[in-house]
Amino acid sequence: MHELSIIVQVVKIAKKTAEANHLTKINKIVLQVGELSGAIPEYAKKAFPAVVYNTPMKDCQLEIEEIPGIANCQECGRHYRVVKYKGKCPQCQSERYSIISGTQFVIKEIVAS
Repeated sequence: MHELSIIVQVVKIAKKTAEANHLTKINKIVLQVGELSGAIPEYAKKAFPAVVYNTPMKDCQLEIEEIPGIANCQECGRHYRVVKYKGKCPQCQSERYSIISGTQFVIKEIVAS
């Protein structure tokens, strides 16, 4: 489960950001996790409490926005959800596509006081 190591890094980045801005408490971290990023949001959510347990961030909330994996069919030009259609364009059945979104893993927001 590589989500644990990812969440450890997210928490470190949030702490450094708070320190650099002279903030004392981190209330919430918002992540954007792409459907094609390789990270599983549910595993990340489950790992978060263990990472912040018994730390000053123990009351911090983790919010995850899931970004769909969208592709552009190189044959007919249609945009579609790659995972939902298992890599095949629902219009022409081509498997030739380019990814438009869904590969990102981004710290969107750190809410602190």
